[in-house]
Amino acid sequence: MLRRFLGYLERVYHFSSSVDPLKDTRHHPSISTRTVYGCVLLLFVLRLRSLNAFEAHYRWRESKKAWRVFLGQSPPSADTLGYALARFDCESLRREIHRIYTILQRNHLIRQFRVQGWLILSLDGHELFSSYWRCCDQCLSRRIQTAQGERIQYYHRVVVAQLLGGPFALPLDLEPIHPGEDEVSAGIRLMKRLFKHYPKAFDVVSTDGLYGRRGFAQFMVNHSKHLLFVLKENHS
Repeated sequence: MLRRFLGYLERVYHFSSSVDPLKDTRHHPSISTRTVYGCVLLLFVLRLRSLNAFEAHYRWRESKKAWRVFLGQSPPSADTLGYALARFDCESLRREIHRIYTILQRNHLIRQFRVQGWLILSLDGHELFSSYWRCCDQCLSRRIQTAQGERIQYYHRVVVAQLLGGPFALPLDLEPIHPGEDEVSAGIRLMKRLFKHYPKAFDVVSTDGLYGRRGFAQFMVNHSKHLLFVLKENHS
């Protein structure tokens, strides 16, 4: 089944040639960016929960030839993948996502996302991970009451924009929330980029009541988009 899926990616999405423009900031890497991207793609396809799980899964696979053909070389260790991903060029990845969206549009698959004629974009915040021990200059922080008393927890959070209503959620872009700012500020920054690259990809923006500010609403109206607020916990 996996071999057939990899063949489908090559026929429809031209995987081998499309990933060449992807970049990262490593100098003279022995593991190509193409291989790193392919490994992460397979991690999600196989529904593995971590880079370590991916490394263990590959190590015990009986048939590794298809993997090497698809990736261009044998998969690296989990540590190497993590090192490369931390230095990935996000702009080149955004261009690849836009290319995939264009293929779906040309194949008339985007029409499946219409809900009573409307294309709906979901804008929502998502937490990626958290830690009590490790942090970086882009970490957010909060105080948590634990059995050992109050502790500072570090975490990363992003705003994700994706099309809803189709057979699957189609992500278009995301934006990290920086220290000292709220989700709405990051959401506006994300929407500005979407209006530039996906001006006709959606008609309605669905988000929660947190975005119910005059500035954000006027920003959507100025771009001729409708707003749908989802109120949580029966708040009105």
